[in-house]
Amino acid sequence: MNTKIHNSDQQYIVAGFVGLVAIRAIYGPGADLVLAAAAPLLFLRRRPTWNRLSWVMGLFALLAIAHAFLPTPQLPAKLAAPDWASTWLTPAATWSRAPWETVRWVYMFAALTMWSAILQGGRRFRRFSGYCLRLLGLGLAIWLGWHRLGGEVPGAGFNHVGTLLLLTYCEPALRLRGGGLMLWLSVSIIFAGIVATGAWAPIGMAIAVTFWSIAAAKRQKTEWQSKRMWVWAGLLGLAVAAVGQFGSASLGSRLAVWRDVVALAWDAQPWGVGFGSFRWVFPIYADHIPPPALRALHPENSYVWFTIEAGLLGWLILAVLRGAKAHAGKSAQAARIALVCLAVEGLIETPLLWSPILWLLPLWVNLAFYWPTQSTTIEATERESG
Repeated sequence: MNTKIHNSDQQYIVAGFVGLVAIRAIYGPGADLVLAAAAPLLFLRRRPTWNRLSWVMGLFALLAIAHAFLPTPQLPAKLAAPDWASTWLTPAATWSRAPWETVRWVYMFAALTMWSAILQGGRRFRRFSGYCLRLLGLGLAIWLGWHRLGGEVPGAGFNHVGTLLLLTYCEPALRLRGGGLMLWLSVSIIFAGIVATGAWAPIGMAIAVTFWSIAAAKRQKTEWQSKRMWVWAGLLGLAVAAVGQFGSASLGSRLAVWRDVVALAWDAQPWGVGFGSFRWVFPIYADHIPPPALRALHPENSYVWFTIEAGLLGWLILAVLRGAKAHAGKSAQAARIALVCLAVEGLIETPLLWSPILWLLPLWVNLAFYWPTQSTTIEATERESG
């Protein structure tokens, strides 16, 4: 197998991949099919090295296929959809899985299996990927600002745009200390875009990342300081989110959803209700919960969402990722900070349901970590990158 990575090819691939994700974020899910179709073409041509993330995504694709045939555990065979859901639930939306959701998640996980193997490389690859992510954040922030100037008020889904902007913000923010005018301008534009979304948790974590980046540059970095930053970003992000939504309908609705979905999370084991099926299963399930059961399309928590849709079997698959080692360099550190911010955001949101963030997940993971079984290939790549 040819595992040699050519940096010039990788730059074109990363730039094209991030560009397609930008199109997906702005224009809608049509680009998902393009991203999925491009993966096998590049994979067959390059035959890149598999890593553990590739295996995890592949196992998720198999689990998504299996969900079409596995019985829903410990749940009634069929229940009629409640009247309040009749406007958007089709007759096929019973306890059986929605077949179109199964197809969507299967092809996305299959493509992510290949992208996870394609999007990896040495130091130059990581640096260039960081620049592309910064440009993605700038483009989305400018696009969002244009819409806000036109009088458009952020509505449903803009919080996920804020999360994506936060994840792209980590790379320039980490280089802020001692940076030039263009770097400060990039940070200012992306941060303004985060504020324009009105998403409190991304705003709080962006502030935490900024202050930590400036403060950490003044003293010698240690592993303890890095861990302390993760805790700081998480606590500040949650604090700002709580202050911003205290007493609001959003906070009350989250508490109600979390109360009700716990029962579904228990009943959905051991293999879950199927990827993409929560929005079809829970409204019917909630109609048989003592009132006041909330009519939610997602559980407002990434960990509960994953537990319900993938089950304990999904968590066992994630265990394959153990043993990851951290890459060196600022781009890798920025990717780790982005993943921490994503994990914190997952406590009060389900950002991975928005596919632009899901598509970029393998890039951030491969920028941040590698697995020792690939050490020879990675070290060779580092030498080629100079």
